Amino acid sequence: MATKAGTRGHRGGSRGGSVFFWVLTRIVLPLGLLYGLLWWRADAAVERQLSYLRPYVDIQRGRTVLGINGDIGSRDLVVRPQAGGSLPAGRLTAERAVVHTPGLFWLIRSSLIGVPNEIPSRIGFSLENVEFSGSDGTMAATAVVFPFDLAGCEPAMTRAVSSAMGLDGLRSSFRFVMTREGNDGLRLGFDSGVPNLVNTSGEARLSLFRGTDPVMRLAGASLQSMEAVIADQGFVAARNGYCATKMGITPEEFASRHVEAVRAEFFADRLVPGAAVTQAYAGFSKDGGRLLMQARPLRPRSLAQMRGTTLRNLNVMLNATVQHDGSFAAPLVFVAADEYAGVADSASGTAAAPTAAPVDQAAAELDVAPIAAAASGARGSPGDALAYDDLPGYVGATVEVGTALGSVRTGVLTGASSLSIVVRLSPEDGGFAMTFPRHNVVAVRLASPPTDSPD
Repeated sequence: MATKAGTRGHRGGSRGGSVFFWVLTRIVLPLGLLYGLLWWRADAAVERQLSYLRPYVDIQRGRTVLGINGDIGSRDLVVRPQAGGSLPAGRLTAERAVVHTPGLFWLIRSSLIGVPNEIPSRIGFSLENVEFSGSDGTMAATAVVFPFDLAGCEPAMTRAVSSAMGLDGLRSSFRFVMTREGNDGLRLGFDSGVPNLVNTSGEARLSLFRGTDPVMRLAGASLQSMEAVIADQGFVAARNGYCATKMGITPEEFASRHVEAVRAEFFADRLVPGAAVTQAYAGFSKDGGRLLMQARPLRPRSLAQMRGTTLRNLNVMLNATVQHDGSFAAPLVFVAADEYAGVADSASGTAAAPTAAPVDQAAAELDVAPIAAAASGARGSPGDALAYDDLPGYVGATVEVGTALGSVRTGVLTGASSLSIVVRLSPEDGGFAMTFPRHNVVAVRLASPPTDSPD
């Protein structure tokens, strides 16, 4: 009996060993060899692509990255412009630089028979733990993800400034991925940020042109929607505190100066942001939080047709809004400085640059036209319809504005241009300044001025 039991045990162990040997030789080793071959081909492909760039930049890298999800790239990337070249001096480092592909089988197919002539289901790239330093000591870690980061305080984010703010070792990450959505949809998404300071993300959704040629489908794609979110995670408080201490003022006072400095930067490009835009950014600059910008085309347009879109004609092409921490979604409007009554110099007729002022005062002064006195001479009675082109002569008058959305707003007209009007709403409607793009204005009528209630 003992001999038989021992025999059965020996035979069972042989079957287990046979299965293990079969799995090892038929599955594990072939997959390991295939992965090794792919890694070798991937390493050679990365090196071949980098060789085209080496006449312009010095590139050093660590080992090649190859993931089973199709990611391919390198670790410990260091890039410097070649000496004597046309590129500005600087140094970029990244812990990981990766290209995202549809998957490992897509890589196998592409390496054996070539890249498929179709729009891939996923393609993109990412850089992790990135630092860029210029020859003058400037850093791009926050400048690339935070708008107007040190305006009104420092000309640029340098290592010295970063250290003084307690932000040593700033390193950011960036990711961009294009993803197919069904047969005709395409999503472009990006995410960039500095841990514990700020994160910027966004996406654009496109509708592909119908056809079979991938190049033509992309070239004829039309924009459906887009949005961008800037989420403060501590940078606003650090910036305001540092700059306030440096300038001997309070953080709230610096936030006001920062907004005015940003307005001055726009004015240098002959642009003035709408009052509601200024109000939303002022709240973000003071308290941080979340700044959301969204846009949809006013009518279907291909990307080629939208190529000339700028801040000057933004409201002609897009229905764009900006929102701070879930507050009112304000129209994202910029007006040419020479067309904006709110900053015109009444004596010379030329536009004057914004000057520093507290945030609440600046929001009011931005839209108070020097031609407001003309309203006293304007003719009309409550209920009279006003032509849009005549509105500059009624600045200072109480008006009722009907919009394409069906809403009706009442307040004091404080600014008018060929692109938009600004109305300071009545107290029951919130009492804040609101910008109405021209395309959204259906009718404007004179209204009765508000009367003060007896005490």
